[in-house]
Amino acid sequence: MRGQKLGRRLASAAATKTVAGKSLKTSSEAPQAGTTRVKVSTKSVSADRKKPARERNNEPTQALEVVDSRGLGADEIQRAIDYLASLRDLRPAMRTHHRAQVEAALLSNVKLISDATQKQAARSAGVRLRLLEEEGFETFESLAQIRRITESSARTWVSRQRKASLLFTVEYDNKVLIPKFQLTEEGKLDDAVSTLVTKPLLEAGVDPWTLWAWSTRPTGLLSDQIPAEVARANKRRIQKAVSTYIADRKFPIGA
Repeated sequence: MRGQKLGRRLASAAATKTVAGKSLKTSSEAPQAGTTRVKVSTKSVSADRKKPARERNNEPTQALEVVDSRGLGADEIQRAIDYLASLRDLRPAMRTHHRAQVEAALLSNVKLISDATQKQAARSAGVRLRLLEEEGFETFESLAQIRRITESSARTWVSRQRKASLLFTVEYDNKVLIPKFQLTEEGKLDDAVSTLVTKPLLEAGVDPWTLWAWSTRPTGLLSDQIPAEVARANKRRIQKAVSTYIADRKFPIGA
């Protein structure tokens, strides 16, 4: 009798078994008939006990996954254990995914474009709208009608003048537009504008929209007169103004 009691005590004291490399603990509580409680630990208890107390206290507590196997067969218990193992493998990816979502939510409230850039863009849009509405333009179709040629011929003519830097076009709403100030009423090149304004500014690297804006609004370089109009009346004066404008762009004040 004494030996049997000792054997039962030893059996109930055995709390840890290893299954497939995982620490498998059986509950010390008396199981109900036909049931088993299983706990799956993610690290070895014996290895943890070898660490100094200070290290164990500083480590985050790691909860044990619990499988309640009451009413389950051996295969179902094994599937539950496998599921817990796969869940542990997914946790790093889930943390990364949630972290990315949080960062995206935070960045959505951050201004990626500065106020100065937004204001500059608004000014540029306003200038372009003014040019389109007030200064006017021709399309290949309208130019062909004015010149009484086919649209294909109008395209060829524009392309040839553009390659010679005597004429420029702009794009808006997926259409090619020809600013009217460069043309005569007959749809031909305005020689004074093309040679004294358009050509030198294009060769200096001035972009088409800026060229259009400068050529059609008053400038201090001409005592608040309009460059395109001065070009038709005073060749020497417009040449000086254009040269000064190009120099100021290359070497701005304070540079």
